[in-house]
Amino acid sequence: QLDLHGGHNHVVESSRGASPAIPAVQVCVRVRPLLDWECSDGLASSCLQLAGSPPQRITLLPRDGVSSEEELNEKGRIQKPREFAFNAVFGPASSQQEVWDQVGLGNLVCKVVEGFHATVFAYGQTGSGKTHTMDGFAYGPSAGTAPSALAKKPKVHVHLASPEQLGVVPRAVRELFARIDLLRKPSLWSPEGETGESFDVKVSFLQIYNERLYDLLNPATLAVLTSLGAAGASGEDGGQPGLRLRWDAAKEHFYVENLFEYGCHSAE
Repeated sequence: QLDLHGGHNHVVESSRGASPAIPAVQVCVRVRPLLDWECSDGLASSCLQLAGSPPQRITLLPRDGVSSEEELNEKGRIQKPREFAFNAVFGPASSQQEVWDQVGLGNLVCKVVEGFHATVFAYGQTGSGKTHTMDGFAYGPSAGTAPSALAKKPKVHVHLASPEQLGVVPRAVRELFARIDLLRKPSLWSPEGETGESFDVKVSFLQIYNERLYDLLNPATLAVLTSLGAAGASGEDGGQPGLRLRWDAAKEHFYVENLFEYGCHSAE
């Protein structure tokens, strides 16, 4: 059963009994290490303390990093250390594999194969490490020449990343197809001539930009985003229409109208 409105005390259980029960909702925090330029500027990371084994609590200290004393801020208000609890907390030295294992993302993929819905998203300010956690690919300077912010973004080098560097998305895709391949094979107890289970994997990729939805797998979208970038540089709103969010009464769920879906036969 799946409690769609449940919090972290509810669990997702499989009728097959093939995978362990996991929390329906998890909130995890990952603290990134200081960047080279931050170290050069003399910045320190002593304002955060991790507690627990494995860590599940994080303490935000006053600016001087003292955990046992109070401090006055600019407005004369007393600052005290503040502690927050999460399902998991990952320190600056944590690896991509540790994140994958401790959050139980492999079990989450298993639930998807069994027919459940699952969502993983990263939230945080610019530069907090979302891209590294989610994809882990190597990035280099872009060679783009378009007059927009799109051309200034770093270019991704997918095949230069080592397996240890890969983040949540490529690991989840690889795990998904590995589990599907196993289930597609007939078991030893299957009647002669009977094949394994059948799966159809499709992928879509969209962006929400200024309250509009854009299909990033549609070749025509690149021109739209380029024009939006040029308009943004001049302080204008591109006025380009996005896709529409619709409600499917029969299936009782929302969907994005005319969103491209590509069939996938392997993780590559």
